[in-house]
Amino acid sequence: MYEARNLSVLAYANGFTLWHYATFDQMADVLAPGYFADADNMLRTGDHIHVNADLGRCIHAGSVVISKTGEQIVAQRFWTGDPRDPAAPKEVAA
Repeated sequence: MYEARNLSVLAYANGFTLWHYATFDQMADVLAPGYFADADNMLRTGDHIHVNADLGRCIHAGSVVISKTGEQIVAQRFWTGDPRDPAAPKEVAA
């Protein structure tokens, strides 16, 4: 479950914000549509969040990009461009 106290600004410039978020939730939960719904007033399309997830077990780190579709906030894994990256679109995955 999203907790506002775990979301903090790392940098801000030209309408773009870089965030950090730490949670005991699994990365799959963080990536679920609407996970960041309570942060709607702070997050904008294009913002990046460095996420440390699953803190209680084996930490999973990753970057997500925020997009807003209508009333819903969606966090999508940031793809590095490497076809071996698990976040790569299926059509380019190695």
